[in-house]
Amino acid sequence: MRLGGWDAAALWDALFVQIKLFRRLSLDVSQALDCNHDNKIHRDIETFIRRLWREDREVAPKA
Repeated sequence: MRLGGWDAAALWDALFVQIKLFRRLSLDVSQALDCNHDNKIHRDIETFIRRLWREDREVAPKA
């Protein structure tokens, strides 16, 4: 599927970049506020999203 010049693979790649950025920012903020940062939640969500990615028939997963 092409969407405004983007294809499915590019959209998935952008999503994974956003996940990585959000994880880093949430860790930085939790450290600055001296709060508990639960990495397991991030891993669980990313695992779920990667499962959806592997099921996407329009893209061939690289990993």
